[in-house]
Formats: sequence, structure tokens, C-alpha cells
Amino acid sequence: MSVITVVEPEAPVAVPEAVNAPDPEQPSRLTRIVPIAAVSLAVVASLLSAVGLVVASRTIAEASLVVADARERQAQLVRVEELIDEVEALRHREQASLERIEGFRSAGAATPADINRALVQLRQDMVRHEPEGGTLALLRDGQSELAERIGQISLKLERIELALTASRKAKPAAGRAPIS
Repeated sequence: MSVITVVEPEAPVAVPEAVNAPDPEQPSRLTRIVPIAAVSLAVVASLLSAVGLVVASRTIAEASLVVADARERQAQLVRVEELIDEVEALRHREQASLERIEGFRSAGAATPADINRALVQLRQDMVRHEPEGGTLALLRDGQSELAERIGQISLKLERIELALTASRKAKPAAGRAPIS
């Protein structure tokens, strides 16, 4: 079991009258308020810096969006400039084509004499260009080969026609019954 000890209070100590006087070890009221004021100012400064940080980050985000939009528009403008150049080139080609068409309309239709003159001129130019007549020889060879093939085809067609007419004449005679 435990032992209980009784402690008796000591005799009351006499307190001198100097208790009401400020103790040199006890801080003054000013020294107690200064740390609280400093902490309060630090909290206010922290809040202001946090608000400034939020505002700055939003401003930077908006500026980034504006820069990205400007870059996109710049890329679009480059593409638009390319398209404008292409349209200008097409317009020039169209103008040249319209001028050629108008020239053809004003010249009228080509006559057989015009075509013959152009062919004669082409032959003369080819002879001048190739004195040995390489191209003309190739053209003549091609024409003679074509004429030979056309002749062969026409002979075959004549044989086919003869065979068909002969078979038509033979069928009605074979198909009739004898007359009695």
C-alpha cells in the first residue's frame, strides 16, 4: 500500500510594498506590443505578397495567351500571303489564257490551206533541224507500217464478209423443204 504524506504549508511570506513597482525583469508594455505588431505587419505583408503573386500569375497567363494568339495569327498571315501569291499567279495565267483565247477568236477558223501551209512549214523546220531526216524517216516508216496494217485488216474484213454472205446464201437453201 502506499504511504500518504502530509505536507504542511509554510508560513506566509511577507510581501514588500515594492510589488506594485515595475520589476526590472518583467517586460514593459511596449516590449510586449512590438513583437505582436511585427508579426501582424509580417502577416499583412505576406497577404499582400500572396495577392500580388496571384495577380502576377494571372497577368503572365493572360500575356502567354496573347503571345500564343499572336504567333498563331502570324502563322496564319504567312499562309495567307502564300495564298495571295498563288492567287496572283493564277490571275496572271488566266489573263494570259484569256488573251490567247481572244486572239484565237479574232483569227477565225483555220482553212485547209492554212493547215497545209503549217504542215509544210513543220516539215521544212524538221529538215532544217535534222538534215539527215531522222524524225521524218521515223514518221514515214510509221506511216508505211500503219498503211500495211490497215491493208491487212481490210483483207481480213473482206474474207469475213465473203464467208458471211456465203453462209447466208447456203442456209435458206438448206432450210427449205422439197417442193412436190
